[in-house]
Amino acid sequence: MAVSVILYTFAAAMRKNSTTVERMLFESNLRQSIEQSLRTEDELSDMERQDYINQINSLQATIKNLLGMIETLRQTLESVNASSKRNEDLVKKLSAQIEEYQKQIRNLEERNRRHNKNTFGQKTHKGKKRVDSTRGCGKDSGTGIYDNY
Repeated sequence: MAVSVILYTFAAAMRKNSTTVERMLFESNLRQSIEQSLRTEDELSDMERQDYINQINSLQATIKNLLGMIETLRQTLESVNASSKRNEDLVKKLSAQIEEYQKQIRNLEERNRRHNKNTFGQKTHKGKKRVDSTRGCGKDSGTGIYDNY
């Protein structure tokens, strides 16, 4: 019963994000000592006891390594988040510049349109007739200005 309460406490501590390395090692050592006290009833040989201790030590070293990797990943994640934030700010700034340039382009196009309208007016080319290039207007064509000569 006491083991299950301690294991529950250990599991609850593992779920918390604020669990420190020292706390996890303390809880691991506590669990190790409880398990060893429960096994004192079954006498272990020196070799079995040493294997058990070696296994626990290797597990503790693995926990330390994993906690180190978790901390490295946490720092990397924070760095990436900061970089992402900077990139988002840059995108917002550049988007604002793009919108400003597009506004300037629209204003310049409108000014150009008004300038062309004022300079050239609303001239249309619908009323003008084109000279047919196949008819010609030479002396011997019969349709030009030299027909009377």
